[in-house]
Amino acid sequence: MSFFLKGKVWVVLIGVFILGISGCEKKERGVVAQVGNQSLTEEDVEYVFSDYDSVTIEQKRDYVNRWIDNELIYQEAKRRGFDQDENLRRNIRNMTKDLIIVDFLQKEISQKIFSSENEAKAFYQKNKNSFVRENDEICASHILLPTKQEADSARDRIGKGEAFAEVAKKMSIDPETRERGGDLGCFDRVSVHPRIAEVAFSHRIGDVTKPFQTDWGWHILLIKDKKKKGSLREFELVKDQIFAYLDDQKRKEKVESFLGELKKKTRIERYSWAILDEEIPDTSQKE
Repeated sequence: MSFFLKGKVWVVLIGVFILGISGCEKKERGVVAQVGNQSLTEEDVEYVFSDYDSVTIEQKRDYVNRWIDNELIYQEAKRRGFDQDENLRRNIRNMTKDLIIVDFLQKEISQKIFSSENEAKAFYQKNKNSFVRENDEICASHILLPTKQEADSARDRIGKGEAFAEVAKKMSIDPETRERGGDLGCFDRVSVHPRIAEVAFSHRIGDVTKPFQTDWGWHILLIKDKKKKGSLREFELVKDQIFAYLDDQKRKEKVESFLGELKKKTRIERYSWAILDEEIPDTSQKE
C-alpha cells in the first residue's frame, strides 16, 4: 500500500511538474536540495507535510527525490521550449482558475458549514431504513506490521496484558487506523480482503487472532462484536457518514445561493448555440 501521494503532497508535485513553482529561492530556512539554479527549502518541505501528524525522515527523503526528478524533467522540457506551447498554456490557465475556485469555495463556504449533533440524530431517526445491515458483519480492530517477527512480538505484548489499542498505536504501520487504536469499524465478507474476512468470521467475540498475511503485510485482528443481517447500525457507527452527507447538502445549497446572487449583479451574455432555450424570445404571432 502506498500512503504517500495524497493531500498537499500530490498538489505540490503537480505544481512542480507543470508549473515549476517549487524553485522559490527562499534562503531563510535553509536549502535542502538544488537542481541547477532552483532550490528546495526546509520551509517548502514543511508546507508539503503540514497536514501530517508525524513525518519520518524516509518520507522527507522520498519527497526530495521526487522533487529532484520532477525538477530535472521540468528544466529539460523548458529548455526545449515546451513551456511555450499554447495548448499547455491554456491548460495551465484553466488549472490555475480551478485551483483558485476550489480555494475560494473551501475558505468562504466549506469552512463555514457546520452540522450539529442534533441535526445528525434527527436525520438518523428519520432515515433508519437506510442504515439497516444487508449482510452479517464483524466489528474489529487490526494491527498491520511488515514482518511476521514484528507481528509475533505485537501479539506477545497483547498476550502479556498490554491493551490492543495501545499496541496498535505504537506498532501498526497502517496510518488510516493506527491513531484510532486499529479500529476498522464493522464490515461484511465482501467489503474487505478475502483473507481478512476468512479469519475474522471464523473467530469469536473477544478473540485476538494469530498473525496472518495478506499482500499488505502481517495482520492481527481483535474481534470486538458481531452484527446480524437486518439489524440497525448504531448512530455512533454512521454519524460521520451522516455529517458528511448533511454538510455536502448544505454546501450545495450555499453554492447555488451564492451563484444566484452573483448572477443578479453580473451581466451575463450568451451567443449563437450557447443561448438557452428559455432565453430565446417568443416571436410567434398570437391570433
